[in-house]
Amino acid sequence: MPLCVLAAPALARSAPGERWYGRLLLGFGLLGAVIVPALQVRERGTSAEFAAASAAVSRELHGRCLYVYEGDSALYRTTRACIPTRFAYPSHLNAMNEAGALGVDPVAEVSRVLALRPGVIVVAESSRPNQPNFRTRALIRNALARSYERYEGVVIGTRKFGLYRLRR
Repeated sequence: MPLCVLAAPALARSAPGERWYGRLLLGFGLLGAVIVPALQVRERGTSAEFAAASAAVSRELHGRCLYVYEGDSALYRTTRACIPTRFAYPSHLNAMNEAGALGVDPVAEVSRVLALRPGVIVVAESSRPNQPNFRTRALIRNALARSYERYEGVVIGTRKFGLYRLRR
């Protein structure tokens, strides 16, 4: 609604020499409507990439929970996996800037999740936009080395993820 209010003066111009304001505004809007989604698909990935990642995770759950330490929390929904923590958004527990914001110790929560032995853990293998919580990352790396094996890598948009399953 606020954008409509801001655009109203340009769109309401009716004098022949001033109509270009509205056309220019509509042109920028149309350009944005095409470019922004294209950039989002490039960065966030296509539905085919996400479906492939979901299928790769689903195959290895075997009735256990999924833990998305780094990645898209939508994987919980698309795999119909149980969520082992009330903090379903990965950055709540993996980012330093959120470490004190939750009212819970991220290290204790990640330790609790790992004690449940999730069937699959998703971990980023490409750079991330924010500073990681090195303490929770160390817990994840130790658990992966001790009890998990990397069984597949997936690419979703510009990010790469490693999928780890419990060792058999």
